[in-house]
Amino acid sequence: MINGYAKNGDAFHALEMFQELLYSGSKPNLGTIANVVFACALLHVLDQDTCIYGLIIRSGFISEYHVKNALIDMYAKCIIQEYAESLFSETEFTRD
Repeated sequence: MINGYAKNGDAFHALEMFQELLYSGSKPNLGTIANVVFACALLHVLDQDTCIYGLIIRSGFISEYHVKNALIDMYAKCIIQEYAESLFSETEFTRD
């Protein structure tokens, strides 16, 4: 549901569903986190972004490429270039 709302541009409902997920005691997976970051980028809500970033750190998802790319995109869209550049410079690239 979170993915569907986010991908259809309904960031408000995506974040609402995410809050329900957290309140139920469930743990978000990698895909859920990446889509929540995408929803935050759509809304340009900086206080929500900070909470999500903390959850990403605590959950151990910060090293995942999908999440890191979503964070870079979010910070760039929210005009926080220094955060976007910092995450980008921390990223280890692999050739495939």
